[in-house]
Amino acid sequence: MKYTRSFQRCIQIIRRIVQLKTWLIGMAIITLFAGCGPNIITTNNVPLRLAYQSKSPQARATNQEIILLKPTLRYSDNIAKEYANQFKKQIMLKIQAILNNRGYKTSILDVSDKDDLSFAQKKESYLGLELSGEVVLRPDPKTTEQKKSSPGLIFSTGMDVTKGVLLSMGYIKVVFIEPSSGEAIDSFMIDLSELDIKQPFIRSSRSEHTGGLLGSLYKGKDDSNDAVKTSLNKIFAEVMERIDTKVTRERIRSYARDIADLKAQHKY
Repeated sequence: MKYTRSFQRCIQIIRRIVQLKTWLIGMAIITLFAGCGPNIITTNNVPLRLAYQSKSPQARATNQEIILLKPTLRYSDNIAKEYANQFKKQIMLKIQAILNNRGYKTSILDVSDKDDLSFAQKKESYLGLELSGEVVLRPDPKTTEQKKSSPGLIFSTGMDVTKGVLLSMGYIKVVFIEPSSGEAIDSFMIDLSELDIKQPFIRSSRSEHTGGLLGSLYKGKDDSNDAVKTSLNKIFAEVMERIDTKVTRERIRSYARDIADLKAQHKY
């Protein structure tokens, strides 16, 4: 009888040891995978290349100078500040190149308000150019799909996925002004929603919950930033092509009488 009781106690001890080991192994697995969410790869394969080459022939040089005021552009929040700054810088450099190609002297100013032009700038400049607008990139609400991760102990991915197409919205407005009076001579607008910008993207992000024990085995992709850069490259080229088409020497020469009248009214 004593032997039987001792044997039973040994069996109970062994069972407790096995249970303890099982519990420890389980805790080790939970510790290993806890907080290890899905592996999301953010791509960076597309350079921001804001390029445009005018096909217009070089015109004969004139003595007339056109001043380019600092552009006032706003951007959607998915466009990084560095991209916005480059877009603003390059669009003025390309407009300057187009006007130089038309035979005009140009200066890019660090002034965005025509009222802040200096006495010399108002007196000596033949024409001024203002540029303003909004550059907006938004997912197409008709085609964008969003899949959120469902909570779960084991198989939850812990990853939210948005898949869709970026569309361009907003506008670019160009205004020619007579510097001494500040009066607008002519203007035109480019509607960015009319451009053929339809850039696919996929954006994976970690969900509010950590995901299941196997969450770290799932892989996701985020190419939304590359999609933004690709869209900006396309927008820039198409906008510059339209500006190049509209800002002709003939168009600027047609302002001559209005410019002369305004300058005569504001002699310094």
